[in-house]
Formats: sequence, C-alpha cells, structure tokens
Amino acid sequence: MKTREYLAIKRRIDDFELAESLTRSKLIQGARAGNVVALGMLLGNLALIVWGPYPQGTKGLFGQANLQIGSVSIFYQSIFIIVSTGLLLILQDYMFKRTMLGKVMRAVALDKDTAALMGVETDRAISLIFAYSSILGGIAGMLIAPFFSIDPFLQNIGFKGFGACIIGSFSSIGGAMAGGVLLGMVETLGAAYISSLYKDTIAFVLIIAFLIFRPEGLFGTRTEESGL
Repeated sequence: MKTREYLAIKRRIDDFELAESLTRSKLIQGARAGNVVALGMLLGNLALIVWGPYPQGTKGLFGQANLQIGSVSIFYQSIFIIVSTGLLLILQDYMFKRTMLGKVMRAVALDKDTAALMGVETDRAISLIFAYSSILGGIAGMLIAPFFSIDPFLQNIGFKGFGACIIGSFSSIGGAMAGGVLLGMVETLGAAYISSLYKDTIAFVLIIAFLIFRPEGLFGTRTEESGL
C-alpha cells in the first residue's frame, strides 16, 4: 500500500516537473520571439530617426542601363542579380553539404536536443545561423535595393522570401529558389490578368494555401511523429 501511494505521489511530482519545464520552455520561446519583434521595431525606428520618414532610392552599380536584345530589354542590374543568386546558391549547397559548419547547422535545425547530446554547442551554432542569415539578407537587400523605394518598414519583401521557403521547402535550397520563382510568376500573372491592386493578396493567398494543404512544401517530405 505504501509503495502504491509512493508511486502515485512520485508520478504527480514528475507530471508537475514536466508541465513546469514545458511551460518554462514556451515562456522562453515566447520571450525570444518578443525580443526579435522588439529589436526589429527598435532598428526600424532608429533608421527612421537617422534617414527620415521619406522613402529613398539608390542607383546601384549599373543605374538604369539595360541590355537590348531585339524587342526585349533587361536591366543589367537584373542580370547581376541572377548571376549573384546562382553563385550564392552554389555556395550554399557546398557549405551545407561539404563543410563541418554547414553540417552542424543542419543538425541543429533538424533536432537541437539530439545535436546537443552529440556534443554540438547548439547556442553557438544558433548564433552563427542568425549571423549567417543576416549576412545573406543584407546581400539580398543590396541586390534588389535599386528596384525599390527603401523605407524602414519595408517588410513585405521579407515575408515573401519566407513564403518562398514555405512553397518550395525549408529543407531544400533548390526548392526555396523554385518556390520564389513560382511565387513571383503567380504574383506577376495575377497583377497582369486580374488587377495590380490584388498583387500582394494573391501572393499571400498562395502562401496560406500551402500552409494549409502542403505545409512541407513542393520539395519537402511529410514526416509522421508518434505521440510517445
């Protein structure tokens, strides 16, 4: 009888500790997400103070020069973006598949706890991932800046980049690129044949549709998780 009572009390304590750890984990994740949002607001307002509220433009490396091929013309900046993107994709593929740093990043992204058990310093790896993604984001911003009026709260572009990964796959570099191409084509065709007023709406509807019906993306694989 005493053993049964002890086991019942022990189970209650274990359940409480589990619930407390889960709650603490959710609070930490929520705090981190809140910190990211707060940091974004801080940087946006600092940019507003430094450069003012009015959108600004940049000419880029090639200005408005374009290549004329028959009746078709294309900006040199667009060619530069395509070539630079291709080189960055090759670099990404090499880094994630051939280097130890890339393999560590993939391991942490796949399963942080298991990676920690294998001796990976997950906190440092996450910091490196954030730094690396920030560098890539900065390069992307410099490439496309000549085509946009820049203001501190230009957020739709970043969201569409995230949407490209949703459509393609978060686990495939080529899939993310294909998702971006598909999203851009749908957005452009929708603006041409429906209305330019609904260009962003069409893109967001496509992203939401993938989140609902195929959250793993076009090139991702659906994984089943057991409840054990």
